Parts: sequence; C-alpha cells; structure tokens
Amino acid sequence: MDLPRLRDGKLYLKNLLAANYPKEKIRVIVNRTTNSKEISSSEVETILEFPVAAQIPTDDALVGSSVNLGQTFVSSNPNKPVARALLALAETMSPSVTADKKRSGRWFSFMQ
Repeated sequence: MDLPRLRDGKLYLKNLLAANYPKEKIRVIVNRTTNSKEISSSEVETILEFPVAAQIPTDDALVGSSVNLGQTFVSSNPNKPVARALLALAETMSPSVTADKKRSGRWFSFMQ
C-alpha cells in the first residue's frame, strides 16, 4: 500500500467508470496489508474515492511455502489471518459459496 500503487488504482477505477462499468459492481480489495500505519484504510478510501471491501494481510512465508509445496494454505492453515481473510472475502462475494459451505460443512471439501 504505497502512493504509486494507489495512484494507479485510482486511475484504473476512473477508467472503469469512464467505460460505463457499473459502480455497484466494483469492489476494492487491498492485498498484502501490514500493520504499518503509514496509510490507513480510511485514507485509502479517500484517495480512491471507493470503499475498501476487504483487506488481505501479508504472509510471505505461508503463501510462498504454499506455492512451492503445491498446497493451498487455506486448507492447510485455515486459522492464519490471510486464510481467514480470503474465506471471509469468498463468503462476501459469492452467496453460492456460503450455501455450498453450509451444505458440505467444510470449505474445500472437494480437495480431500
């Protein structure tokens, strides 16, 4: 979360709106957030002129090892903040995911 990326994000959002993409379909998700207070979520919303729908915390070690091992960190480490954030995002963005979870009782049960 730095000013050049926020500037690029704001330009991208303006281009979407200029292309008549419906504003109600746009969701801003901030990836790789840290505990640094240099730029707060409220400042991000002010800069982008859009609400932040979700924040995905950074966990380079977990995500890196997950990629290298070919295992999903959401299923192997579901209690880690990054995994919980992604699961919450999935529930927010897709009502069918929530329904599937309730039916199966577990996320990613198809991978077992």
